[in-house]
Amino acid sequence: MPKIKNKRRSGSEEVSVVKKSRAAERSSKAVIINGCTRDCHSSNESSKNAEQQRLKCFSHYAEGEEIGPEGVEKFCSDLEVDPEDIVMLVIAWYMKAKRMGYFTKSEWIEGMKKLDCSKVSDLKRKLGRLRAELDDPVVFKDIYKYSYDFAKDREQRSMDLDLAIGMLTLLLVSRWSLQPDFVTYLKGRF
Repeated sequence: MPKIKNKRRSGSEEVSVVKKSRAAERSSKAVIINGCTRDCHSSNESSKNAEQQRLKCFSHYAEGEEIGPEGVEKFCSDLEVDPEDIVMLVIAWYMKAKRMGYFTKSEWIEGMKKLDCSKVSDLKRKLGRLRAELDDPVVFKDIYKYSYDFAKDREQRSMDLDLAIGMLTLLLVSRWSLQPDFVTYLKGRF
């Protein structure tokens, strides 16, 4: 806050005005601090609002208590991405989805919260960043490991060959120059 100087006042009065100005500045900081408390309270309210928007968004795609293949397809359409786009695997990883083509309510809510999104439009703006996360070797390795359990049926210990080839292609086509040769090997071997 600028110092207030009154030229008509004497030196001691001027000091008094400056002291009052500093006191007002401290007081305004207290208001800002209290404002922050109000902002935090507003943040709680906006957090509740975000939670409600996540639930509303979930309900838009859900078929009962989960989003199934049709809902995921609609979700992909709204995101303007192909269901087989690798970014969908990254989103599923954030949501800790247990099954391919499905999101439970808790997976959706917690995943969208981790992504700091309450609406599909929020998520759509982050697609580039989500794709870029795959360039981090630690994140890529984690998603690569995740994709195995995500893609296979829960009751199976192994994955169907066609599904495995699809996942390997999705994950490695732009990262491993030998990927096409490896796919050819798998097809000829099994």
